[in-house]
Amino acid sequence: DWSSDVCSSDRHQVRGQTEQQIQELTEALRLSPGMLSARLELARVLTFKHSPNVALQVLSQAPEKDKRNLRLIAERNSALYSLGDYAGMRQSIDEALAISRDPSLLLQDGLLRLKLKDYAGSRASLEEMLKQQPREWKAVEALALSYVAEKKIAEATRIVKEYTSRAPDSAIGQEFLGLWLARTGDPKGARAAFQVEKALSPGNSVADLHLATLDYGEGKFASARKTMAEVLKREPHNIPALLQMAQIEDRTGQQME
Repeated sequence: DWSSDVCSSDRHQVRGQTEQQIQELTEALRLSPGMLSARLELARVLTFKHSPNVALQVLSQAPEKDKRNLRLIAERNSALYSLGDYAGMRQSIDEALAISRDPSLLLQDGLLRLKLKDYAGSRASLEEMLKQQPREWKAVEALALSYVAEKKIAEATRIVKEYTSRAPDSAIGQEFLGLWLARTGDPKGARAAFQVEKALSPGNSVADLHLATLDYGEGKFASARKTMAEVLKREPHNIPALLQMAQIEDRTGQQME
């Protein structure tokens, strides 16, 4: 699946947000309507929880002095995107970009154009954005996906390799490269990238999970099980590792020691 709905800002950062947090943010705004950070966080959580209409209401109630704030505009664009109001988002982005070529706006412009199949326009905005923030992997992925949409897989992979090669010290960049190569049928290249990720971030078990997934896909169940056992020895409550171990055991009929 090549689709990449990554327009909602920082969507992964709001996983696990609770109704209690929404209530707390709402109360904070009741006490201090000018608290922009609370308003933006509340809108972000609401958009993630599939309530973009409510998020737009929250943003529309901001003091007039904040309504031209680029962060508020970007959050509003995310809600419009989630709502499917691409025309409204298009107008908002155009108006904001006329004021500032802010990287967050350029990213949203590139993602919206990608969604609407304006691939050349998408690339122009994403490349401009990446000149300012070359390690924004969301933008690199979108740029590569613009070529995938035209069935230019080799060019897409070249783009991914080009940008990740410029950040050899980025564990996140190596993870992105490994995941891309795995999905494009290059497990050997993916493994190498995950090994670099592991070396750059030795205390992080994410690379081990990816390596075990590669082993599992190649039928190397003993190796995958060994890797997961090592992770669980360090982190006995690591839920992804527990799930992966269960999958391995279900396939092999083995039991944890």
